[in-house]
Amino acid sequence: MRKTPRVLTPASRRAIIQRYQAAKHRLLFLDYDGTLWPTGLDERSPQAKAEHALVRSVIRRLTQRTQTTVVIVSGRDHTVLAQRFKGLGCALAAEHGLWLKEAKQSSWMMVEQIDTAWKIPARVLFQQAMHAIPTTWFEEKPYSLVWHYRNVPARLVKAKVKIMRRALQQLTKQYPLRLIMGRNLIELLPASINKGRATKHWLCQYQDSFIIAAGDERTDEDIFSVLPRNAISIKVQAGSSLAKYLLPDDQALRDLLAQLADRKTRL
Repeated sequence: MRKTPRVLTPASRRAIIQRYQAAKHRLLFLDYDGTLWPTGLDERSPQAKAEHALVRSVIRRLTQRTQTTVVIVSGRDHTVLAQRFKGLGCALAAEHGLWLKEAKQSSWMMVEQIDTAWKIPARVLFQQAMHAIPTTWFEEKPYSLVWHYRNVPARLVKAKVKIMRRALQQLTKQYPLRLIMGRNLIELLPASINKGRATKHWLCQYQDSFIIAAGDERTDEDIFSVLPRNAISIKVQAGSSLAKYLLPDDQALRDLLAQLADRKTRL
């Protein structure tokens, strides 16, 4: 059951670091947008380059330690994710787990073949939404569709969001689809694809690991839902969750990850 996670206190932080340092193998599941990457940051902004370098730095430090597997679990297109984390030795689960890539390997595995006939009627709805509010945009991934309205005041987009939600819910009755109401976005994708399914792929490989997972949105609850009871789960940003602990933002999480990566961290 989802509830308000506990704030990660200094005592809890020390206990997590101690367990991490003592573990024979460490397995981390990390969402990207809103968890490692700042929510709403324009990737074309001057700040983006510095933020990208910070994210890469902390992931590199984590993966450089032996017996540590880092999995980036994201809704991003797999080609984009591969470029973002190129050369860092981390495993990747892209497009909510449809595409998986093992650490230090270049090839991707598609977990199942997807029928995309549903995209024909869905595409019309997404394009209509984009044209109705020109400052929004429509993203077409190979196996999902996304309507972004991040830069629009809530009062201007609220009515259209309700209309889109009702229309897309009708489509989910005709096709095996899942509707995601994210932070300033609506995404439609195959019902069989979720981050929890991707998480299980690595849980089966590393059954005796010390596990940490972090995420900020509804799709990340699928990760938390499949974790063993002794895993550490962290919700980034306030809100109800299956996660045990709460951190306020991406910077706070990166600070924790940096401490985990540093063997000399003082407890």
